Amino acid sequence: LVFKTKDCVECSGSGILTCTSCEGSGKYALIGKRGQIQEFQYVLASCPECFGTGKKVCEHCFGTGLPEKKLKGMLRDPRFERITERLRTQNVDIELVPEIQKEVKEIQAQIAAEKQAKKAAEASAASGEATPQPTTV
Repeated sequence: LVFKTKDCVECSGSGILTCTSCEGSGKYALIGKRGQIQEFQYVLASCPECFGTGKKVCEHCFGTGLPEKKLKGMLRDPRFERITERLRTQNVDIELVPEIQKEVKEIQAQIAAEKQAKKAAEASAASGEATPQPTTV
């Protein structure tokens, strides 16, 4: 059984996941000993994984919300160069995820329109070839 999905399986297309280290609280418990006494001290600090936000960018789709197969194709397409450069430099923040998803959808719409125009051109060319053209002598 093969399931086809239009969204990332991990984040359901949102591009954002709850941080697993702090379980979404943004706080991380640090445990340490105090001096030579066997007494432990707990200190709550900002989570090092999500920097205290409780959320982080999905590691599977890099915030795009795309499933793995579409993401691989996107990374090869030159139209996604600006987005892939952001991903490569890890310049993706939680606040930027909606902007990235908007850019991805715009480019995908452009690609779909180009494919549709190409099919229409091929269909009109094929129907033009099927009917004999008048020849001049």
